[in-house]
Amino acid sequence: MKKFVRIMVLFTFVVLAVVFTACSKEEGEPDKSTEAPPTITPYPTHEPYEFQEGNAKEFSVSGVFSDNMVIQRDQEIVIYGTAPESENGNIVNAFLKDLKGSGVIENGKWKVVMQGTLPASKELGHSLKVVGEPGTDVIFEDVLIGDVWYINGQSNADLVFFPEAQKHYTEELKKVSRDMPLRYFTQMNWDLVGSPQLLEEPQENPLKRYKWKKADRTVVTSSPMMGYFFAAKMLELNPDVPIGIVNVACGGASLAHLAPKEVVDKFPAGMKNKQLPINTLVVKDSGIYNAFMHPFIDFGIKGMLFYQGESDTVSYKEYPEALNTYVQDLRDRFGEHFYFLNVQLSSYGYYAGNIPLTGIWDQINDLRNAQAKVRIDDIMYNYEIVPSLDCGWQEGDSDGAHPIYKKPICDRLANIAAALVYGIGDMENAACPVPKDVRFESDKVVIEFMYAGGGLKVNGDKLNGFEVLINGKWDKIDAGIEGNKVIINGDNIEGVRYGYDLRIEDPSQITLVSGTDNPAVAFEVLK
Repeated sequence: MKKFVRIMVLFTFVVLAVVFTACSKEEGEPDKSTEAPPTITPYPTHEPYEFQEGNAKEFSVSGVFSDNMVIQRDQEIVIYGTAPESENGNIVNAFLKDLKGSGVIENGKWKVVMQGTLPASKELGHSLKVVGEPGTDVIFEDVLIGDVWYINGQSNADLVFFPEAQKHYTEELKKVSRDMPLRYFTQMNWDLVGSPQLLEEPQENPLKRYKWKKADRTVVTSSPMMGYFFAAKMLELNPDVPIGIVNVACGGASLAHLAPKEVVDKFPAGMKNKQLPINTLVVKDSGIYNAFMHPFIDFGIKGMLFYQGESDTVSYKEYPEALNTYVQDLRDRFGEHFYFLNVQLSSYGYYAGNIPLTGIWDQINDLRNAQAKVRIDDIMYNYEIVPSLDCGWQEGDSDGAHPIYKKPICDRLANIAAALVYGIGDMENAACPVPKDVRFESDKVVIEFMYAGGGLKVNGDKLNGFEVLINGKWDKIDAGIEGNKVIINGDNIEGVRYGYDLRIEDPSQITLVSGTDNPAVAFEVLK
């Protein structure tokens, strides 16, 4: 019964959250895809310092640290926490493998920047020791060094293995083992109901009940499906780099709930003042950031998997810039140009439980195009997008709002991440086709794609899903493929789009794929 209630929370509040509440290329315009990518200036690192022996009598280590954690490899390692004001000026030390560091308590807070970085290691038996004066040791056992990935977004991001999903993925779940170099830090929205104070201001600590955990079946099935399938594929591609999964997503969350107050203040009016009901709790702007994300800002990050937008469809025009503002702020706070891998919204059914998926759900296709626009227009760096139209709701599924077919999506995300992070494969073959140049000529439109995998092809008997805008009206049209280009013949074409259907009940309708069988993103480009 408890699991059923949790599932219904996910079903319902993604809808209630919002109840409360195109790119132009002229003929002859330069092709931005041929320009050199902008230079990304590394964030500054901390200055070298002389180690000082610890003398703090009383201090606390942030709750983001625990036994079984994964520490981010090849980055500055920061250990942090709080202390009484009476300890100001005193020293805290930290030791991890052959690294050490010291930090001064200031204004009741302290940070220890370790003197060096560490490569990936899945060796067992390593400990992190934090200590002030002798006898104050705090020791965390079984620490791995690897890559930490954050799951962010709303209910399709934090969707757990509910019974229907467990049945569908029976064979995959048989592979789960505590011996996998995979660790979880899972935060879930229903745990906030009894702790409303966590939502009001940025928190130094997560809920006390949350700890890093090894990947046994109970942990995996009660954590986001996206986290497991992504991590499992990453470990298949490179078993030498442990994976840490931190969930900061929340069912029903608008972008305003996930962003800090300083960022929400920059959002357009239509994307502010959102209210998200979770049972008896009402989450306001920045609430989920305060409770889930802020405690991790100094922890370390390799990348973020994002699946969000259903609660922001009415603001699809403003969404690309708002998303960029949000992500850039997070990068500034983390001090890392982390990879941001976005899942394009899926195809949804007609009901979630007894709730009809209408209203804001009727603009899902516009939000999809907004997500693609971020990549097509290079609005954000280190941003890639993965389509999920072919992994959406199918006839007979019990929940139209939360498709269970997360594994193919996460395989795509992992293939992209492996190419970017490990150099395993390359983006041309690993990523999904995205328009990089759209030329409106007098009698045709030529759409050139990046990530064509050696050449686009048709998955099925006929290429479909394309529409053109002529005299202000959208109509379906035939299209052809030439290498990495799609050619659409016609006069006076004012715009072109692909995959705009609200629902794709038959995945075989997704016919444009790369030479490596990756489906193309849905998109819209106006002249």
